[in-house]
Amino acid sequence: MGKPATTFSSDTPQIYARWQGHGLRGHAKVRAVWIAENVTEVAPPDYKVDEASAIVDSPNSLGHSRSLARRGLGAR
Repeated sequence: MGKPATTFSSDTPQIYARWQGHGLRGHAKVRAVWIAENVTEVAPPDYKVDEASAIVDSPNSLGHSRSLARRGLGAR
């Protein structure tokens, strides 16, 4: 994967979100939400693009990756 980024061009085909937990309680539920804060002319402010949840197996989870296609961002 590439370097972390916060800005993406309109022709970016996919964006990958990744989290990694440290010191989590046993069988903790982790919820990741992708919010498009300011994408004028594409979606309303603070638009929820996608979300995912997972139950972790260990306090120091190696993480979970999810491919987030930019589906639906062009339509309001």
